[in-house]
Amino acid sequence: MASGGEGTGENEEDLARRAREEILVDTSRAKTRAETVGTLGWSPCPLPKANKRFIGNMLVGIIQANRRCKSQEKKEKALLKVDLRNQTERLHRRGCTFRRYRNPSSLESHTQSRIKTEKRTDKSKVDGSTSSSNHRTK
Repeated sequence: MASGGEGTGENEEDLARRAREEILVDTSRAKTRAETVGTLGWSPCPLPKANKRFIGNMLVGIIQANRRCKSQEKKEKALLKVDLRNQTERLHRRGCTFRRYRNPSSLESHTQSRIKTEKRTDKSKVDGSTSSSNHRTK
């Protein structure tokens, strides 16, 4: 029991020493605050406190709006994939080589180039037929 009493006495001394150190730290902080700000350093903040209910509701609304936007984007991407499949099937039926396109812009550029080449071949057929007809008439 005697050893237990000695241990508590040391703990009390240690606790008192820590309390003195903490008080000295607080007083040094108060001294620097008084030197820099003056007596206003102890007055409460003049700004009104934030309405935490409003901020919480605002955050919830923003999160829900973001979720709606993401789900709308997913729906649009799914519709775009279906449209791409339909376009590639049409191209395949027309005799074009069947390719899977990663994005719609490459499909559009491919179809535009295909249309341009078809127009060129149509013009050359028209030009070739008129020139051959001219040769036949002469």
